[in-house]
Amino acid sequence: MTLKLPPFISSFFRPELDFRVRLFNLLAMAGIVISLLAAVFSSVLVGGFQMAVINFFSACLSGGLLYYSNSSGQYQRCYLITILVVFFAGFALLFLAGGGYHSGMPSFFIFGIVFTVFMLEGRKMFIVAVFEIIFYSLLCLYAYSVPSQIAWIGTEEEAITDIIFGFVTVSVILGITMHLNFRLYNSQQRQLEQAREEAVQANQAKSLFLAGMSHEIRTPINIMLGMNEMILRARPSAEITGYAARAQDAGRMLLSLINDILDVAKIESGKLELTEEAYLTGDLVQKLVQQGREQSEKKGLSFAAEVSGLPPALCGDSMHLCQIAANFISNAVKYTETGSVRLVLTGREIPDKSGILLAIMVSDTGIGIPPAMLHSIFDAFARSEEARNSKIEGTGLGLAIVRELTDLMGGRLSVESEYGRGSTFTVEIPQRYADETAACEAAAGQGEQSFLAPQAHILVVDDTEGNLSVVQALLARTLLRIDTALSGQECLERVNRNTYHAILLDYMMPQLDGIATLRRLRQMDCQVPVIALTADVTAGTRQKLLDAGFADYLSKPVIWTRLEQALLACLPEELVTRTALSPAVWDGSTAKLGQQLETYDISLEAALALVNGNLPQYKTLARIFLANTRQAPELLMRSAETNDLPELARSAHSLKSLARIAGAGELASLADRLEQKCGAGEAEYAGAALPLFLHELETTRRGLTWFLDAFPAEAAAEAPAETPPNRDALVARARVAIAGYRCGESRQALALLLPLERDAGRRRLLEQAGAAVEELDFEEAELLLQEFAGHKEEASYESET
Repeated sequence: MTLKLPPFISSFFRPELDFRVRLFNLLAMAGIVISLLAAVFSSVLVGGFQMAVINFFSACLSGGLLYYSNSSGQYQRCYLITILVVFFAGFALLFLAGGGYHSGMPSFFIFGIVFTVFMLEGRKMFIVAVFEIIFYSLLCLYAYSVPSQIAWIGTEEEAITDIIFGFVTVSVILGITMHLNFRLYNSQQRQLEQAREEAVQANQAKSLFLAGMSHEIRTPINIMLGMNEMILRARPSAEITGYAARAQDAGRMLLSLINDILDVAKIESGKLELTEEAYLTGDLVQKLVQQGREQSEKKGLSFAAEVSGLPPALCGDSMHLCQIAANFISNAVKYTETGSVRLVLTGREIPDKSGILLAIMVSDTGIGIPPAMLHSIFDAFARSEEARNSKIEGTGLGLAIVRELTDLMGGRLSVESEYGRGSTFTVEIPQRYADETAACEAAAGQGEQSFLAPQAHILVVDDTEGNLSVVQALLARTLLRIDTALSGQECLERVNRNTYHAILLDYMMPQLDGIATLRRLRQMDCQVPVIALTADVTAGTRQKLLDAGFADYLSKPVIWTRLEQALLACLPEELVTRTALSPAVWDGSTAKLGQQLETYDISLEAALALVNGNLPQYKTLARIFLANTRQAPELLMRSAETNDLPELARSAHSLKSLARIAGAGELASLADRLEQKCGAGEAEYAGAALPLFLHELETTRRGLTWFLDAFPAEAAAEAPAETPPNRDALVARARVAIAGYRCGESRQALALLLPLERDAGRRRLLEQAGAAVEELDFEEAELLLQEFAGHKEEASYESET
């Protein structure tokens, strides 16, 4: 049962008041009651009129202070007045006039000390309480030493009565006070606990909201970026390429904003994962320099980089190091209209010699940061001079994420800025030494690899047709046989009818979601590896999906390299032909091959765009096409003779994918029309179109057969083994590689140049340049190569004269 207080009294205990204020009000009321009771007791029982007046005055003072404190809010002043006037002056008078230590006053001394301890805090509380104890002790000693100055109580019975009244009154009042104090405390704790639970629920609601919005926003971004990837792969006109590139940039910017918000959510929940692995410092430098140069050049800014003191390999979280540096570079470019951006990477060995303190510094000549903003620049959503920079893109989350990542990795963060002249951001993070061989192996494992698997059969499940189209397009070059399903139920039906080698399954679907579908698949005794596709990248999602039994996890937008690697790990080895992706090389030999293949309605350029310009991989594709279409004419004719239009449609569908990957656009178009017409049951069209289709198929086969026969001869004719490498081309190649901070390519170019040089001085310059590259001092390497080129030109001039 809850005790209800009168409104006047309950106003002194309002929940919005500070706990100490409510406690003061409670003790002040207790003081009024005690003083009034003491006044009545003194006048009625003891007969001391003087004591009654003092007690009544004390009650009035307590009431006045209670009223004044609540009307003015000057609680600290009232605390001190109460202690000085009541506990020192008032209690001293009552002690001297009311029987000294043979009365109930020593019990009231305890009340005064308890009040002081409750009301004051820190050093002030300690000093005043000690001073009270000393003061009350001195009063007792004074009464003992000078008894004539004390108005002693007349009889022993009156003294005993006053003592009993004193300790009973104080005990009851303090007991009630402590009880109410605990009630106030418990009530406040319940409010705090309720607030904490509401905060937890709000945080859970925020996480659910982020998960839902992540899925809803990432789904259209996935389609947009995937389709743009297909447009760019198709090598359209320069105008269309420009449109697609701008759309791609906008999509990536939107994705970056979403990732920033989700990173903050992961950090707040303590679920951001750090990954320590060996990495090549040259690769890290190359990524950062390339990013800095690209962003700076887009805005017309100059870019410079300096590297010193870095070992060949380190162990740490290189991905989040890149994220930190990327935020620094992005901010530097955004807030700099004219001038330059400078990146500096240095290493300083830590005392225990187990690694280095890696420092990443980015400085700019931009607008700078006002001194008043420096203390808050790393807070979430903070932006320097919001009104002035309203046109600059960004949410203000980047630097907040940098601060959290730096703290997680045990690093230090600093910023220096001169308003109007630029800023310098620096982060120092400890990294352990790593074996260069292990780092090279790790880098090789992360290299871009692809595969061909025309006999492998996979199922892609997603409730959005656009997402299905994106996955089909991204996997086109692998020659996989791909079925699609728009729901979990359709997935189960297809698995009942067909045998698959892998399943790509969307996580968030209506009715039967990804986890429920996977559970049903396992109940059907389907043990096919299932890879989760999801736009939900909030903290814990990946682990939840892996715990549910998924073989892997892919976040949307789906990156084609990550998609291929996930499938490569799941597909049976005997069905897979592994291929490596290499940069496109459209040289004279390739151009001649392309011209000849055009006479067979084959576009070599379009085909190479699908395999990242890898001509040997296209040779493999050509062999696969010829092997898989050898019996195709006979099968097509047989289906036409038996009027088996569904089988004819399936054959045309299969040949359509093969034709596109081979660059046979005309054959792919014919196959597409034949598939549609057969699917619609138009037998007459199929009979009329089939001869033309078979003719085009035979033309493509003859073209690819010619290509496989001609390619080795063409390649040998263009580059005979005895032809020495071109020195000028190698020098140019070395310059580009060194300027781009590409360690591996720089080493290779300099290694090829060295045996071609007979002059001792120029050889020494090449060796010094190679040593500088090994030390990642690319500026020094560039200067040495310039000196080498200057010596070479002088030597050429002397030989001519």
